[in-house]
Amino acid sequence: MTLLKPDYYYKQSGIIPYSIEQNKMNIILISTINKKKWTIPKGIIEPGLSASESAVKEAYEEAGIKGNIGDSPLGLYRYDKWGSVCEVIVYPFIVTNLLDDWPEKHIRERVFVNINEAELMIKNKELKNILKFLGK
Repeated sequence: MTLLKPDYYYKQSGIIPYSIEQNKMNIILISTINKKKWTIPKGIIEPGLSASESAVKEAYEEAGIKGNIGDSPLGLYRYDKWGSVCEVIVYPFIVTNLLDDWPEKHIRERVFVNINEAELMIKNKELKNILKFLGK
């Protein structure tokens, strides 16, 4: 099969952005560009950047957040795109700053929800499992 994009497009990284307030975990989800699904900030692992560096860049561009990324990934999930399957390495990300303006503000929505709500809003089963793991 001929891939529609360069090979490296199919290796991605993302974050599950969270904060803990009053012993409760809150998650930030973003809408896909077409606003049909809720997801996490993610994108291709850009040449010259590590998986975690790319994930931090996506957090800023897609969700307008800054924070601290965990050293170890929580897991990975897959989804279909560009005629093949993308694999996303997912890191925990403690949110320290919510920006009022960011590059994709006008094409995405951003919501803060508790972890149970996030599990209901996310459709990808593998990503749901990673959320459950983070919530334990």
